Amino acid sequence: MGFFSFDAIKDMEYDTDRERYVGADGSEFKTTPYSNGTGYKWDYYDQSTYGNAPHNSTHMQVGLDGRYDRVDNDRDNDRRYTSSGWF
Repeated sequence: MGFFSFDAIKDMEYDTDRERYVGADGSEFKTTPYSNGTGYKWDYYDQSTYGNAPHNSTHMQVGLDGRYDRVDNDRDNDRRYTSSGWF
């Protein structure tokens, strides 16, 4: 299970107004560093989130130590999948 893949974001273009990458299909990707400098968060949405539109998503928190936590939200089937591990 998972909505995010590197193939899904490779052709996205950066939208400076929204501060995220946007795909021709309306999908979105953004990355945000932790305020304390110990890692970052990736957020991928399979559709535009503009106006709180319903969408499926993948959220990953990645520490500089190589540990990650991943959550895939499948709103179409009302399910959530989680995983964690090391890169």
